[in-house]
Amino acid sequence: MFYKCFLNESDYQTADTNCQNYHGRLAAATLRDPLVVKDIIDSKCPTSWIGFTDIEVEGKWKWSDGRLMDSTTIEWRTDQPDNYQGKEHCAEISSSSGDKLVLNDNFCTTKRNYICEIAI
Repeated sequence: MFYKCFLNESDYQTADTNCQNYHGRLAAATLRDPLVVKDIIDSKCPTSWIGFTDIEVEGKWKWSDGRLMDSTTIEWRTDQPDNYQGKEHCAEISSSSGDKLVLNDNFCTTKRNYICEIAI
């Protein structure tokens, strides 16, 4: 697998479709690898959509590869997820203090950069 940060801001569904057009998906499995997380931080990829949602069942976060939230190298930002207005169901990542990535739930219609993982 390799990942690519796309800097053309899109809503979550469009980002997911764009990844599929590259025969990939929004990043999931790679984000559980500490070395990949470090590469993302080093690449200065700004706040981006990843393949992590609770769209199917509120509060049950699921990766785009079908796995439920488990131990991960990425933590939630303080006080997140908060499901603001009952409508935040898509996860984005951003760097925190420059040395780690953090998750935040956001409205799926928000336009963000996105990270795809593509099998090679």
